[in-house]
Amino acid sequence: MVGKAGTILKTANGGATWTAQTSGTTVSLNGVSFVDANNGWIAGDGGTILGTTNGGTSWTALTTQTIADLYSTWFADSNVGWVAGSGGELRHTINGGYFWGSQATGSNTPINDIFFNDVATGWLVRPGGVIMKTTDGGATWATKTSGVTATLEAVVFQNSNTGWVAGAGGTILKTTNGGTNWTALTSGTTAELVAVDFYGASEGWAIGNRSSTEGITLRSHDGGATWTQEAVATHRLNDIYFIDTGHGWAVGSGGHILKYVP
Repeated sequence: MVGKAGTILKTANGGATWTAQTSGTTVSLNGVSFVDANNGWIAGDGGTILGTTNGGTSWTALTTQTIADLYSTWFADSNVGWVAGSGGELRHTINGGYFWGSQATGSNTPINDIFFNDVATGWLVRPGGVIMKTTDGGATWATKTSGVTATLEAVVFQNSNTGWVAGAGGTILKTTNGGTNWTALTSGTTAELVAVDFYGASEGWAIGNRSSTEGITLRSHDGGATWTQEAVATHRLNDIYFIDTGHGWAVGSGGHILKYVP
């Protein structure tokens, strides 16, 4: 997990204990992507990208030729990846992050999150209800009709057809045809939803914030058709990740870590 002031933490026992790793920076780190136990990348403010080939024992600063704040990173394999962030910044690497080329999306509004199924097919979300899709590795992007104008914060796909996005005002959308069409789902909240994750086609979770001091977690057992509030946190929540239906973690402000207990 990553956070403010260059924070990187790692666990090897399911979250019982966490060990700090040396990042070599003091900027806010915002997104992390690993393709296996050893190879991973982190994106942060001021164009910061860090890479590791040894599970985080050491991190190397990679040259990005941008000063944009980077919010999200996604790698399809150990060579091909993307980072995205403020000002519509989107950069692409095919050699594990040692060189990054700029990709154009036709807008300078922030890119809040990206997700790729493989080296060719991916999606991004941004303010104004904008969802975009690429089928050529980010060389070109097409805007899809979302039906909403809310700021969209997170995107995840379970396969090449089925995916979800989440955002402000309790917004959750679902597609079953690769993002061509999106259906609004009833989340039961007006909170700002900042992350969504699904394990399989049915089991899903979303997290959000109702105020500067209160976060909430939502769960669905039916692919997002219905959502139930699971818990209220006394701090803001920022991200969530599940490896199966019984093991998941959420992180938030003040160094808070939540572990799901079924």
